[in-house]
Amino acid sequence: MLSAFEMVDDRPHESSDTVLYDYVDPDALNRLLDDAAETQVETRLWGYPVAVTPSLVTVYERA
Repeated sequence: MLSAFEMVDDRPHESSDTVLYDYVDPDALNRLLDDAAETQVETRLWGYPVAVTPSLVTVYERA
């Protein structure tokens, strides 16, 4: 998931006082994504809309 943010110009994960674990429970996310091949989880991380599937993490532009 953090690798997807490497493509974001301001790299908010590097300059923020928060870490990924402040936003997402990785164990719960893994369980959700392991249960169904068609599952997609949508959330906001560091102000960016993010979609996560078992094979892809997409970071969208801020609205």
